[in-house]
Amino acid sequence: MFQNKIIIDLINRKYLAYHSFLEAIVTEGYVRVNMVLEPGEFAVRGTIIDVFPVNHSHPIRIEYFDDDIERLSSFNLHNQRSISSLEKIEIFSVGTRNKKD
Repeated sequence: MFQNKIIIDLINRKYLAYHSFLEAIVTEGYVRVNMVLEPGEFAVRGTIIDVFPVNHSHPIRIEYFDDDIERLSSFNLHNQRSISSLEKIEIFSVGTRNKKD
């Protein structure tokens, strides 16, 4: 069993350097793809980053304004529509495969 390793806490409407976040998730084993389909992947489209954390059952969408998180939400893989807005989310390292929710 893997130990849960939080690599980053995302908090809505807080500062988090865009490029530093991308570097952190790559370092922790996330793979860049055109569209996320499974845990451990992320996609970038301008100021929007989609990440499928290994510790969650749905991917999340991070919308940036400069280096501030403007909006966090979970979304449906099939239709890409928002499921719910989030105030905070923890992202675990890819080596951590325990589902949290």
